[in-house]
Amino acid sequence: MVLVSLLPYVGIKYGNLPGNAPGVIVWGKDVYISVYLKKTTWKAAVKSGKKLLNKKYFKTYFNQSKIFRKKYDDFILKNRNFIYSTASDEKITELIKTLWDFELKGTAFYWGSQAEPLMVAERELRNIISKFFPITEIENILQTVIAPIENDEAQKQEIDWVSLLSKYKSLSEKNFWSHGWKYPFLFRNNYDLKISYQYLNNKFQEEKGQQEELQKETTLLKTKKRKLSAEQKKIFKKIGIEGQYLAHIFQKSAIERMKLKYTWAGVEEFIFHNLYQEAAKRLGDDFVRMISYYRPEEIVRAIKNKVKLSDIEVDKRRKAFLYDVKHNKVIFFSGDEAIQEAKKRYPELISEIQKNFVRGTIACSGKAIGEVAIVSTEDFISLAKWNKEFKKGQILVSGMTQPNMISLMKKAGAIVTDEGGLTSHAAIVSREFGIPCIVGTHKATEVFKDGDLVEVDAINGIVKIINNK
Repeated sequence: MVLVSLLPYVGIKYGNLPGNAPGVIVWGKDVYISVYLKKTTWKAAVKSGKKLLNKKYFKTYFNQSKIFRKKYDDFILKNRNFIYSTASDEKITELIKTLWDFELKGTAFYWGSQAEPLMVAERELRNIISKFFPITEIENILQTVIAPIENDEAQKQEIDWVSLLSKYKSLSEKNFWSHGWKYPFLFRNNYDLKISYQYLNNKFQEEKGQQEELQKETTLLKTKKRKLSAEQKKIFKKIGIEGQYLAHIFQKSAIERMKLKYTWAGVEEFIFHNLYQEAAKRLGDDFVRMISYYRPEEIVRAIKNKVKLSDIEVDKRRKAFLYDVKHNKVIFFSGDEAIQEAKKRYPELISEIQKNFVRGTIACSGKAIGEVAIVSTEDFISLAKWNKEFKKGQILVSGMTQPNMISLMKKAGAIVTDEGGLTSHAAIVSREFGIPCIVGTHKATEVFKDGDLVEVDAINGIVKIINNK
């Protein structure tokens, strides 16, 4: 709840940045959470992508993002060894408010690499490619030129992990913390650091025997990057400087996207875990309960007034909640009221899904047939379960993929996600391993069920059910 509570405010505060506009709706029911854009918001997010076509603006924009990350790094470093138990209530709430501001701005820059603001560049790039290549080759050429040559943070994590495997017999706590500070996004939705350490240590022991194979994969990654660079140079000679620049927008966005991920993924779970633990202690509530159900301003208010969120309200939010935006003001509903308001305001959010197919953006071309596995790795326990149960060739269907899911993704016959675009994590990993992938379907996790036999047609961008379970 802490993170999703911030999302409606991003467009209000940073609507001037690409990909951002007021009108982000957040809908949650049971365990499913979706981020919905009003039609006007979606159009504004797409239109904002025109700014990225201006080379001067593009350079300034990414410099601003880099400067922002440096300020965030300084804030982390300054508070890394801070003893929160000795601080006043005012200091704790001041730090939390400052952290929320960082999360807001980090999310705003992150959304600049979403599908919507990159649609203008994608259209222009497709048009240029179509002038020099047959229509049947456009998709493959597009996927080739937008792939980054530089390793992103997820790939760096894989390489560093293999390095740990080669250097040590076991994962010491020191190595755990060192690796965690470099890649905090690994801990998304995992709020018990003891369990996180136990999981990574078990993973370390299991993969110690696969060290040689994993080392070959990292070496192969370097080879793939060199080959990709050579292929891109040949294509760039044909599509010219303008085509190369448009491809560069995607490459730069994909790399920056992953660099920004730690500004919101792993914040409560790892980087500022102790701060939020202390906040929960001050307001007299359970840490996970606070993170899961409190809105940001409620944490500050609860610390000040020493009043916890009632069990009745928690039950309401567990059932359903809705964040709406009207006249640049955020309105919140919970429980039955949220359901009624959603029916009235946005019936498409709760209408029953009856179609047996979905469409999306092709991230990596190809076709595959297999059984669906709806993967939601909310924590390391569920991830460990999936690592044992996921079968090679299954179709991995998820809301969005995370860096800690790579071991599953490697085994997938195809990957399908609700969220994401051409620069998303799922898109990059699928191209790295040559796995058919369709992203941005918006509703794959609702349309399909575990065990459904589906065909993933990542040539035409459609996934359809062949046989229901």
